[in-house]
Amino acid sequence: MKAVFVLAFVTAMATAQIYGSRPSYTPPGGFYAAPAGGSRPIHGGGGGGGFKPVQVVSHGGGLGGGLVDDSYGGSDYHFSWRHDGGQKYEWGAANHYCAKLGPGWYGVSIETCDEDKFIDSIIGGDKLEYIWTGGSFEGYGWKWASGAPFEGLDWSYTGGAGIPQPDNREDGKEFCLAVLNYFYQDGITWHDVACHHLKPIICERRSHTYG
Repeated sequence: MKAVFVLAFVTAMATAQIYGSRPSYTPPGGFYAAPAGGSRPIHGGGGGGGFKPVQVVSHGGGLGGGLVDDSYGGSDYHFSWRHDGGQKYEWGAANHYCAKLGPGWYGVSIETCDEDKFIDSIIGGDKLEYIWTGGSFEGYGWKWASGAPFEGLDWSYTGGAGIPQPDNREDGKEFCLAVLNYFYQDGITWHDVACHHLKPIICERRSHTYG
């Protein structure tokens, strides 16, 4: 029986090295954490980093001087870099930023081709390198913070490893969805990215509920 247990333990450890386990931690205050649970194939790379709490500071500048910077397709949008002096956050802290804006706010969930084009126009117009979204890999698939069904509308055809996204190349821990602006000369497209990287975020809420 002891030999069987040892064999099972060794097998589990080997599997964990082949398939990267997703990071699990709880930030101060028990708000957003990096996605946890499940596994994805590894395609090389490295990673690290931890959660940094975020202080939301609004300097106005949105529609009516409030938090709403733009509205489109039944949603209000808030662009973090226009309110916080251009700060960048880890994925968990970025989504925490959105939640602290008030009821109904979450990291942007890009649910249609039209919304994807709208988000691209903001990123391109403001000349951003990248943004976080509310998308994350949970369990065995990608999910939006809004709870809407996930459709991979604009995954890039390439990335750091030169293969189509999502590739989960960075130490098997690319569990967060970012939109990158020609980062790999591939247009404004979606990439799976390790959650410790620092980026601004677009926040969203349904305007018909809160307008």
